[in-house]
Amino acid sequence: MAIVSIGGNDAGFEQIATDCLFALSCPPEKKAQFSANVASVGPKLTGAYAAIRQAAPNARVFTVGYLPILPPDAKGCLVGLINTQETINFLNGLQRQLNDTIVAESSKAGFTPVIPATSSDHSVCAADFQRYVSMTGAGAGDEGIPMHPTAPGRQYVAERVAIAMRSAGVQGT
Repeated sequence: MAIVSIGGNDAGFEQIATDCLFALSCPPEKKAQFSANVASVGPKLTGAYAAIRQAAPNARVFTVGYLPILPPDAKGCLVGLINTQETINFLNGLQRQLNDTIVAESSKAGFTPVIPATSSDHSVCAADFQRYVSMTGAGAGDEGIPMHPTAPGRQYVAERVAIAMRSAGVQGT
């Protein structure tokens, strides 16, 4: 059995955060660049998944997508103060596109995709220890890692993976 979570770095999500989320605007040329980056992830996943299948031809493989980073509406949250709703919608769209690509490529490879959907109550705008993803890494419970799952977020993802494994008939989950 293997559990794989890849694609965000290939899509340049760290740069997206720096150039759009933490900036005061997300210029059209950056939007075009990031849209192209996310669109290019599919072939990279195809190659990575093929390498996994070659290395472990009989393994049950579960691919894990990305937790929602931003709420649908960021009013009352820091990201809503420094970003327009258009930028929030654009960034949420990129993340949906990335997760959709993970599902499509996983399915083509015969892998089981696990996309951890949550409510906006656990976005970067949520209270300490309620956030599943850290914006800055500096909040209580964020563990110093910006734009990555917090401890509660990792626990939530682990639960979703365990559910998917049980549904697939994997013993001991």
